[in-house]
Amino acid sequence: MTRPAQQIRDAVASVLPTVRADLERLVRIPSVSADASARPRLQASAEEVARQLREAGLTNVTIANADGGLPAVIGFRPGAPGAPTVLLYAHHDVQPVGDLGAWDSEPFEPVERDGRLYGRGAADDKAGIAVHCAAVRALGEHAGVSIAVLVDGEEEIGSPTLPSLLDNCARVPGTAVFLVSHAGFVPTALLRNLEHNHVCHEQILIMNFEIVRSPRQDRVSRAWVEELMPNVHAVHARFGFMETPDVTEAIRGARQRGLRINDADCTYFVGWHLVRAKPRSGLSGLKAEIFAYLQRRSTQAAEFFRMPTRRVVVLATEIEI
Repeated sequence: MTRPAQQIRDAVASVLPTVRADLERLVRIPSVSADASARPRLQASAEEVARQLREAGLTNVTIANADGGLPAVIGFRPGAPGAPTVLLYAHHDVQPVGDLGAWDSEPFEPVERDGRLYGRGAADDKAGIAVHCAAVRALGEHAGVSIAVLVDGEEEIGSPTLPSLLDNCARVPGTAVFLVSHAGFVPTALLRNLEHNHVCHEQILIMNFEIVRSPRQDRVSRAWVEELMPNVHAVHARFGFMETPDVTEAIRGARQRGLRINDADCTYFVGWHLVRAKPRSGLSGLKAEIFAYLQRRSTQAAEFFRMPTRRVVVLATEIEI
């Protein structure tokens, strides 16, 4: 549900003192990525960023690096079932201070002058981290999206190990099949698999179903395939309102469209959303409890979509309403 603009402004104003104090803590850390001796300070900066992201409400926060590079911070907070994912980027490393004589104050001691905060990194780009934290804090549970945050530790030197960091998950043989409620959404099960297992299959299928207004759908036009990137495809499948959506039937249609898939190599990942109702009084609290009760007892996706149950992996996400 959309929140009134004034309510959002009030929420932002309420979190600004905390965000301002956190920004000053970051500015005091001389995280100069071009200085080879500054690695311990980059680590301290990453740990402070991770703390701030956790306190802002991100539930999964890690510090990572690749190929001996400087530390980046990655965070994630899941949204409601089927919600899109927003990626926020910033960096916590800064440029060297240069000529100290050109500074009016100490570079790594934040000072406010004429309503502005001065210090190395106070704008570029530790302010970016502060803005992200402020937005996540202010929106709280009303963001309406899943939120992923990447805070680079090497941007000022060209991010030399960032590609390796992003590719730093093991590739395993076979095909992973994920279901989404709407085309273009990122499957929460895909995010959970990368986050917890740190693996990615050689081929990924992101599948969604459309129920058409006719009783049955012609098998010739059952499915069509869209290549999103190498070895990652979206499969759109149509079923009539008298038919039951069937994953294996959709894969058969994709194969007829030229997609090379071996049924025996497919693993089906299902995101299970455990809905809990927050304690609250009145009719709204009762409705939330009834909804959570019914959701927990609804038909499981693997059964409804006729997946081969011995090849199904269920990854859970807890959601509070």
